[in-house]
Amino acid sequence: MFHLSTSDIALQFSAWIFTYVLHSTIIIVLLWGWIKMRPVMSIYLKEILLKTALILGLCTASLQLYGSWGWANTTVILANSTPAQIPQDAAQKQVVQAEPLTSQTEENPLVTRPSLTIHWYEALTLSWLAIVLWLCIRLAWHKQRFLRSLIFVSAPDHSLSNILKSLCGKIRLSQQVRLCLVSNTLSPLVLNRNTIVVPVKALELLTAEEQKSMLAHELAHLQRRDDLWLKFYQALHILLFFQPLNRWVLRQIHEVTEQICDVKATQVTQNNQALAKCLVEVASWLTSQPRWVVSMASQQKPLTTRVTQLLNNQTMKHSTKPRLLTPLSMASIIGLVGLVAIFTLPGIHFSWAQAIKKNAEVKSFKAYTLNVTAESKGRYRQAIVIKNPQGKISEFYVDDKKYAAQDLGKFSFINQALERREVHMHSKKALMEGYKKLEMAESKQKRAFEKAYVAAQKMKDEKAKEKRLKEIKLEMQKAQESFRQKKMQLEKDIFKKMKKK
Repeated sequence: MFHLSTSDIALQFSAWIFTYVLHSTIIIVLLWGWIKMRPVMSIYLKEILLKTALILGLCTASLQLYGSWGWANTTVILANSTPAQIPQDAAQKQVVQAEPLTSQTEENPLVTRPSLTIHWYEALTLSWLAIVLWLCIRLAWHKQRFLRSLIFVSAPDHSLSNILKSLCGKIRLSQQVRLCLVSNTLSPLVLNRNTIVVPVKALELLTAEEQKSMLAHELAHLQRRDDLWLKFYQALHILLFFQPLNRWVLRQIHEVTEQICDVKATQVTQNNQALAKCLVEVASWLTSQPRWVVSMASQQKPLTTRVTQLLNNQTMKHSTKPRLLTPLSMASIIGLVGLVAIFTLPGIHFSWAQAIKKNAEVKSFKAYTLNVTAESKGRYRQAIVIKNPQGKISEFYVDDKKYAAQDLGKFSFINQALERREVHMHSKKALMEGYKKLEMAESKQKRAFEKAYVAAQKMKDEKAKEKRLKEIKLEMQKAQESFRQKKMQLEKDIFKKMKKK
């Protein structure tokens, strides 16, 4: 499995951000043009188009970059990761510098020395995380502040309770709805999945028909689960804060949602005039509303438009669902549009992200430092052998003097030193595996002794208990001695094999 470092993840995430911004901008601009060309359309169709535009960019950018979908896009080469080089003589070779002379040498793969430099894509990712964290804390703080500011009042046997019960029966809501009255001046709103908050002013300033229209509107929000959708929109707004066009989409979705709930409320009450008068009255109470709740009226301009549409009966004219809005047909159309977008919209790949996506193995030259004093009978002290990515010797150094690969026949002791190194590596590996097996067996035996010790402690007969504890102690000593002898025997066997080879 390919290992991704933190830097690789940051680079891939940066590529996804640029691709998402590009895709979502094109999709939203096309939708904006379509809405401008067709200002009169079904509000249900408009809602689906807006929600699709909000989510489609996420899908197309992710599938195109990391799902191996779509055509080859623009590739931006950010950096050329040139490995460390051997100075002077080996200036043209990508090699790790030779290590100091040691009695036991190990393979040194091509790596660059880590530095404290933070690249721009790492800074971008850290900035995104910091801003997202700040926005989450800010939203939670505003939410708690708003909840603490609500002043709940009790008004037994008020008229709204009876109206709410009758409307719930007509709308056929599955959950029980709780109605709370507050003395705060605010618009009627849905606080959570089963709670509607209404200011006390609604009892004093609204007629019975207007109260009925108000509650029908809020129950329509609950029936459509707009509170859950709003949480989803808030999450996207926080995570994708770098796309400013999403604000326009969310604002349009909010307006369409209110229009749909106006239609549903009018269908239940059969009185669009009462709802219009209710909105006009609520407009006079209007104060700043939190964005994380579904309120009946939160902005003055859309509120005026809704009142005008209700009075002229325009909302009902555009409330019919087109035949294409069946779940299967809409899923097919959205899927087709998504596929077309994946294969036609351009994307931005960075060089490292592209290499990681294809799981390309990084191949490099490797250097081995060998002690050749014994093999050369004291004539030479050390040798540095450099192998190419295919595993063949490309050049070597003997006591800091460079030789080409074809000169290897003159120094036969280098092959002997390489064979000795291979034997040493295999023996070391076998020794470590043997140690690991013995440690696992020892750990298993230790757990068995611990269980036996616990069982002995529970014995009621003190003499039998003391006898059993002594037996367990002797068995543990014997086991420890046995494992020590096995380790010594393993080392002897490995050393014998090394001497034979």
